[in-house]
Formats: sequence, C-alpha cells, structure tokens
Amino acid sequence: MPATKWSDDGFLDGLREQGDSLADNAVQRLIRERDVSEVNRLFQIMRSDNQPLPADLPPSILDFLERTKALPAGVDLERVERGEAVFMRHAFTGPWSSWPRAFRRAMATLHRLAPGSGV
Repeated sequence: MPATKWSDDGFLDGLREQGDSLADNAVQRLIRERDVSEVNRLFQIMRSDNQPLPADLPPSILDFLERTKALPAGVDLERVERGEAVFMRHAFTGPWSSWPRAFRRAMATLHRLAPGSGV
C-alpha cells in the first residue's frame, strides 16, 4: 500500500513527538508545588465540563487557562468544522464510540472558558 499522510509512520511519529510545552510546564509546576493526591483531586474536579473551576486552583493552572482561553491566531474555523464533520460521520465504534461525546464536551468547555472566542 502506498504511503499517505494517514499511514506514513514518519509523519505520525513526528506528530507523536509533539507536545504542548505550555500545558506540560503548568502540570510540572503543579506537581512540584502540590502533593500528588491534591493534583489528582483538582483534575478529578476539572474532568467534567459542567463544574465550576475549583476556588483553590493553583496559579500555574490559572495562568495556563488564561493564556489558552482564546484560539491561536490563524485557526481556520471552517477547516476545524469540516474535520469535525468527517470525524462525526466516520467515528470509531466499540470502545472509542464515546470520542464524539468527549469532543463535544471539550468544545463546550472551550465555549465556557473562552466565550466570544469564536470556538
């Protein structure tokens, strides 16, 4: 089978190596400053998008949320919507069938955290 951008291991490996330095730094700082059980408690509370942010959220996480509440410049929302439509039409089945719901919850969270961002 000829290599395509969907099956090219080099392309996918490159994507797997990409990280989110802003999020990584915030979580590393959180782990350094708080007990692991406290970190787990905060993430458990924040796991559901219908919960308000904890009042005792650490500065590193507040800073991360503030810095990431708007979409980056140049995001093509029409392309994002087309990608979402393709995903929803061809969503995986089985254990992955909850991914569309998770994506919708993530988008709802973005709307809640960044009203007016165009998300």
